[in-house]
Order: sequence, then C-alpha cells, then structure tokens
Amino acid sequence: MAIPDYIIIVLYFIGLLVLGGVLSKKIKSSKEMFIAGRNSSWWLSGLSTYMTLFSAGTFVVWGGVAYREGLVAVVIGMTLGFASLLVGRYIAGKWSKMGIDSPAEYISVRFDKPLVKFYTVVGIIGRGVHMAVSLFAISLLMVSLIPLPPDNFFCDPNTGHLAVSYAVLLLGLITLIYTAAGGFIAVLMTDAVQFAVLIAIVLIMVPLSLQSVGGISDFITQSPDGFFAFFSDRYTWKWMILWFFLNLFVIGGD
Repeated sequence: MAIPDYIIIVLYFIGLLVLGGVLSKKIKSSKEMFIAGRNSSWWLSGLSTYMTLFSAGTFVVWGGVAYREGLVAVVIGMTLGFASLLVGRYIAGKWSKMGIDSPAEYISVRFDKPLVKFYTVVGIIGRGVHMAVSLFAISLLMVSLIPLPPDNFFCDPNTGHLAVSYAVLLLGLITLIYTAAGGFIAVLMTDAVQFAVLIAIVLIMVPLSLQSVGGISDFITQSPDGFFAFFSDRYTWKWMILWFFLNLFVIGGD
C-alpha cells in the first residue's frame, strides 16, 4: 500500500473513535446503551442488521463459493435475506411488545436465575470465540496489505508483514472503545458508514469487473457449466433449507 492508503485507514479509525466519544454523551441509561433507547429508525436498524451479517469471512468464504459455484452463492445470501424478513415480521415485534431490553432479560422473566447464569456463561464463551475468529479473519486480510521492514518491531519475520497478533489487538481495542463509549447507537452509525463504503465499492467494481471480461455476454459465455444453477452437489436444496432455519434462529435470538 502507498502512503495515501495508510492515511485513509488511520483517518477511518480516528473517525470511529471520535464517533464513539461524541455519542457517549447521549448514553444516560442501560436502555440507551443496549437498544438505542428504542428510538432507532427502521432504515438505520435495517442497514445495521445487514452489515452485521458481513465479516471478513463473508468476503473470503462466500467469495470463494461464488468463484467456484456461481449463482449458488447468491441463493445462499438470499436465504439470509428471507430469514431477516421473517424475523422482522414475526419475531422482532414480539420482543418489542414485551418491553424487554435484551434476551437475557427475557430469560430472567421466563425462567429462574440459575438458567440466567448458565446463559451468561455460555454467552460469554460463545461470543468470545466468535469475536476471536472474526478478529483473526479480518486481521489476516489487514496484514496482507501492510508490508513492513524486517527490523520493524511490529513485523512478522516469517511473512514480512504486520504481525497478526498486533492487528488483532489494534482492531479489538478500537472496536471495544467505540462500542463501550457510544453503545448501540455507535454501532448503528458505524454500520451505516460501512454500508455506504461497501455500496460505493460495489457500484465501482461491478462495471469494472464486467469490462475486464469483455461485457455481460462474454461473462455468460465464458462461465463454466452449472455456474448459473441455483444448487450444486455441495450446496443442495436441503442444505439451503437448513441454512435458512439456522439463520432464522440466530437472527431472531440476536
């Protein structure tokens, strides 16, 4: 990467921290901390939900599926979309009508304290592993773009790039600061910014990608057999149904 690239990354990180600091002044209660005081706009919550489903694994794993399987990757993505629609239509409204602020509060009302403790411990472990994997995945992408001199303290001598451990610490610390300071509203706002960046890149890259292969007609004719099939031997229609219900429960619980 060139110096302007590093400047953009640094400014982006600074922007996240500033956003968390500014929004922290609005946090006066746990309701504002965890559910934005129930005042989030529907479109902002929608964008945040959409971006929450993204991770480094989305671009690495599902990008690889799209490369190998073609339209199957789009069908996989659509199952998440339908799951989100059903959660918004039938589950989210029920959470709201109950007047609770979190799934943990629901468990405390519906069941007893031992189960709440069990949920808390399992949640800490599960979320901890999930966040560790997410940070590791995004750090792998990050360090691949940042070569360093061999004598640099932050350099991994085996790769000649920024060490993954330092990338994990940096990204984890930045995320911790702006989410702890600004609460859920900070997450909503940063997701909206990331959505704008993502859409801008897509609008630029799709035409350039089609141009590089000679246009839509050449893209279609040069695609391998089965590239536009909805299912494949690895991702069958049964797999899609199970994937849909898995995401329905995950999104509904979150």
